[in-house]
Amino acid sequence: MTEHQGRFPSATGQHVFYRVWMPESEPKAVLQIIHGMAEHSARYASFAEYMCKHGFIVAANDHPGHGVTGSEAGKTGYFDEKNGWNKVCQDLKRFNEQLRETHKLPVFILGHSMGSFFARCLMIRYPKMAKAWVLSGTGNFTLAERVGGFALANLSLFFKDPEQKAGFLHKLSFGAYNKKFKDEDSEFAWICSDKSVVGAYTKDPWCGFVASGAFYRDLLYGINIIHKTKELRKLPPKLPVLLISGKDDPVGNYGIGVKKVKRRFEKFGIYPDLMIYPDLRHEVLNEKGKALVWRDVLDFLERN
Repeated sequence: MTEHQGRFPSATGQHVFYRVWMPESEPKAVLQIIHGMAEHSARYASFAEYMCKHGFIVAANDHPGHGVTGSEAGKTGYFDEKNGWNKVCQDLKRFNEQLRETHKLPVFILGHSMGSFFARCLMIRYPKMAKAWVLSGTGNFTLAERVGGFALANLSLFFKDPEQKAGFLHKLSFGAYNKKFKDEDSEFAWICSDKSVVGAYTKDPWCGFVASGAFYRDLLYGINIIHKTKELRKLPPKLPVLLISGKDDPVGNYGIGVKKVKRRFEKFGIYPDLMIYPDLRHEVLNEKGKALVWRDVLDFLERN
């Protein structure tokens, strides 16, 4: 495969950096990847190579506050002062339209972790963005978690600059996720059972950072949207969806939360395929058992 890089104007006023991996063979479709919190597009290069070998163009951008986009703007863990969630959604739609116009091929979307929350929001607002959707490392949150988290994030902004790091909120999220794995030698052990992946993540200056209060406010705003009944009623029935999660993923509440997401979709006429992988953690695309996961994603996309 070959990698192409570029930028497009963001709704935040910055420029969004993106990568497009092109297969050597004639492409048959495009897979747009939406990366998660505190990571970036380059981490999907190996998976992109696999998909390219099977005829897919793979594309991923770095969100504002992440990766090259955040580095070039000098802002890490921060979308924008106001309305950040919706602005990132606009960026993702703009990138999707660019991919459609450039390649004239069917487009699929895969969202991981926070990216899965963005994908779930886009499914509601713009379901025709993709022929099918893959949600990796997604989760379900109670009303108390959503309302409480949103209130805490907003409260923190009364005392801090919107761009200032929110250490307390970081401990409540990332810190809580690592509780089951606290005996291992990394605060990021929860993301993957492969220590080489965790080591690379830990050393990566664009991964694992403490995000801002404004970021958490925007994230909780988006998470609230994707749980609201009035929003979910907008979903078109029979939309093709694949849920993939590790059985040891704390974001998916060790399989329980992902099953709740599936049941929530079913109430609105969407019947997702569900794959929960034993012994795998949050980043199933990077795990020791990733070959099976990659094959399952490919099979799902090719069926659709």
